[in-house]
Amino acid sequence: MVPLLERLLEHHRNFDAIDLAGRIGPPAAPVLPRLRQILNNQAEENARNESNDAAVLNTGNAWTLVHTASALWDIAGDCEADTVVSALLNAWKDNDSTARDVLACLNHMGQAARPALPRIKTTLEQPHRGNDRWSDAVASDLEIERICRSLVTRLRNLPEPTPAGGTRRGYVDDRGLSGSKASCCTLVVASRSPSEADVEPA
Repeated sequence: MVPLLERLLEHHRNFDAIDLAGRIGPPAAPVLPRLRQILNNQAEENARNESNDAAVLNTGNAWTLVHTASALWDIAGDCEADTVVSALLNAWKDNDSTARDVLACLNHMGQAARPALPRIKTTLEQPHRGNDRWSDAVASDLEIERICRSLVTRLRNLPEPTPAGGTRRGYVDDRGLSGSKASCCTLVVASRSPSEADVEPA
């Protein structure tokens, strides 16, 4: 499966492959270098657009960040927390329609998402959230508000994160199930084994 994933990930916007890597979790550690490369290349492209005062016209750019960052978290956990939060916040800034997906990942991250608190609080202060222009705009706005309020309360009440490098802390996923992931060291060893307009593009 992993060798097939590596081939599928040769195209940086193969979101199905990226999402599959995330669902596999730690056993997909061999594709971490490729996921990091996809994320870094997209971040550099977005930075060039900003430095040239050009809008990020291709909204797939933001979705690439969201999908890839989410997969990095599901595979490597705390080892990639800083990178994941930064990528998610940049995607949210560039394309407000990613808000629900970004918040879903931040919610999944638990205390590791604490650096995103200022952005979440700012969102709650806005009169309208998200960028949906269709019939579900009100429902989307209310959902984003609900998740933001829940995250603010949750992150305030969680203990401070421990330094990265140890075993990934227990987490609660979006179904309320608790669990744990492999340590950073385990993932590094595993990775050496042989073996992205306002709506998300299809």
